[in-house]
Amino acid sequence: MYQATEQYLDEQGKQLARQAIDRYDSIDVKKLEHCFVHGDIIATNTLKGSDGKIWILDFAVSNVYPKIQELAVMTSSLLADGSNSLSLKERANRVLQAYLSANGRIAGYDQTVLLDYAIAGAAMEFLGGHKAKHIDKEDVEESEHWISIGKQALEEALA
Repeated sequence: MYQATEQYLDEQGKQLARQAIDRYDSIDVKKLEHCFVHGDIIATNTLKGSDGKIWILDFAVSNVYPKIQELAVMTSSLLADGSNSLSLKERANRVLQAYLSANGRIAGYDQTVLLDYAIAGAAMEFLGGHKAKHIDKEDVEESEHWISIGKQALEEALA
């Protein structure tokens, strides 16, 4: 994704993306627990029923991934509101604590690298927004949204 979008990034964007890639590359993905995950739990893939239950939609990218993929996507996307009220690190901690409080199990190594995995998720939003905007010529408003929340998360997490 970086190679496809690099020409559309300013110097700061390139630096943020490269830092995120370096942090992701430092993760030993083979050591992470893998399981079947949805992989894309974002606001547009969730629906709250009239009974208060949350429904998860669109399983197009579901597959066997690192278990923390789900938590990282929730951290970098689902909980991002653009107000910067909670940092990416604070969101990662809240997601992890909520998961553990609900009797979810996450291995120690996975907990250690969750923030770096969430940073990679923010980079994918940032780069994916640029791809959608400049290459795919898709909805500019939505593309700008992904660029904005991705960049905001990267700026504060990598400062």
